[in-house]
Amino acid sequence: MSILSVEQINFFEANGYLVLRNVIEPEWFDTLREAVLRVIEGADTGIRSRTTVTRKNGLLTTQLQQLHLADPRIGDFIFHPKLGAIAAALMRNTPEVRLWHDQIVHKPRRVGGQVAFHQDYFYWRHLSAPDMVSAWCALSRSDEQSGCLYVVPGSHRWGLLENRYRHEDSELEFILTSCADRNPRKVPLVLEPTDVSFHHALTIHGSYQNESDHDRLGYVLHYLPSHIRYVEEVDVLKQDGVTVQDGELIRGKNFQVVWPLHSAN
Repeated sequence: MSILSVEQINFFEANGYLVLRNVIEPEWFDTLREAVLRVIEGADTGIRSRTTVTRKNGLLTTQLQQLHLADPRIGDFIFHPKLGAIAAALMRNTPEVRLWHDQIVHKPRRVGGQVAFHQDYFYWRHLSAPDMVSAWCALSRSDEQSGCLYVVPGSHRWGLLENRYRHEDSELEFILTSCADRNPRKVPLVLEPTDVSFHHALTIHGSYQNESDHDRLGYVLHYLPSHIRYVEEVDVLKQDGVTVQDGELIRGKNFQVVWPLHSAN
């Protein structure tokens, strides 16, 4: 029996995103939130990167990648069986799910900045197909005031919108303006703690300033289906820890199998 209903899968196929309520059990949630806060506060030895961007208006965002390398509690969470099974179903029942990477974009209360609207696959073109799915786990209430994620329904069907990216403060919605003929519609994903939203690697998404009195905390898992291969000529930065050769399946210790749990790495 599938972990998702036919209606849920059809919704994701049509819209490129899906919101699920109360996915993370309370015991998992409390542990994960505590561990993520510990990494944000500086216990980040071993992570891939910590990058803080300060906007012209003084707002800032901090992105951290590979948090699971810094705290064993997060290392355990990446194997959450329900999340892996949902990702497998949304990636058209791939027989194996690997973790591409995990991350958090931390938006402090009142000063947490925006994230320009984009498609994840624009940054992952060294993967052979745009078939990845991301899980956004709410560790605090995420709504319009706190700078929640907005998605553009159906935009995953538009292909990769190359050359439509600008990252200046004033260009938050540049990609939306550039495809105005498609009538892009923004939908806020309002999440409560323990909720999880999923989105396709081509779904346009972004977020605005955190104007609330609490930090916006969301932990993100980016998943790979089993058929993804490495395209070396597009990997200009070579920052993702890929060790396989051009054209080979993405494998190795940096991309652990997180579903099913009995698979070998």
